[in-house]
Amino acid sequence: ITGVVTGANAIGNLTITKTGGSVVLNNNVDIRRNFTTSNATSVLNTTGKYVRVGGNFVNATGNTTFANTGTTGTLEFYGTAAQTYNQGSSQLDLNFVTMNHTGAGVTLQTNMFIKTVTGSLTLTLGKIITGANEVRVLNTAPTCVSTGNTTSYVEGFLRRWVTTGSYDFPVGEAVKGYERANVTLLTNSNVVNLRANFVQYGAVPVPLGVLDCAANFNMNALDDGKWIINAYDAALTQITGTCTYDMTLYN
Repeated sequence: ITGVVTGANAIGNLTITKTGGSVVLNNNVDIRRNFTTSNATSVLNTTGKYVRVGGNFVNATGNTTFANTGTTGTLEFYGTAAQTYNQGSSQLDLNFVTMNHTGAGVTLQTNMFIKTVTGSLTLTLGKIITGANEVRVLNTAPTCVSTGNTTSYVEGFLRRWVTTGSYDFPVGEAVKGYERANVTLLTNSNVVNLRANFVQYGAVPVPLGVLDCAANFNMNALDDGKWIINAYDAALTQITGTCTYDMTLYN
């Protein structure tokens, strides 16, 4: 695919249906509606180009059929109506993911993986709605996930691979909205990744009157809900890690 295929010259729907070889992007491309690779032999070689999708992203076989995202490849969601994302039957490692979505959100039908070393997640507009799936950011650089905002966050599960440093978790909930958390790991001996989400309270906790460090914690809880942040090892087994950290929660 060669030529000006962005902006006013955007493609409508793009479907790859091949029995061999690949379709190669020689230029960036805007796809106003749906992008589909229909089977395991339908390969789009992105050559690290910038791909914008305004409809559903339906991939067949992970990195095999949406290939060569490299260190510069970008996938941007820019739809005005609800979108879905499906990586296919195997893992798809995206490089840069940008949310510029003005509709109801992008709903994950599979996990979304953002690759090690170079990958990033930029939340500008629009929610990523995970359901039981997760956004998994394999890059351990603390700044590779933006802080999000009241219009753009992960509604559901955000898992980040970590070392030490200041890690933002721009998560939220369908009713309560954007609920950012920050975990600054000062030391870390065995925590490989942290998974965060936010849920409403079943019932708002009553004041406990807990005395700690000469302070009496006896005020009512804020009624938005609670963050759940757990630590895991490389096998995604929940652990009790050995680390020291600071935490900031933004109601």
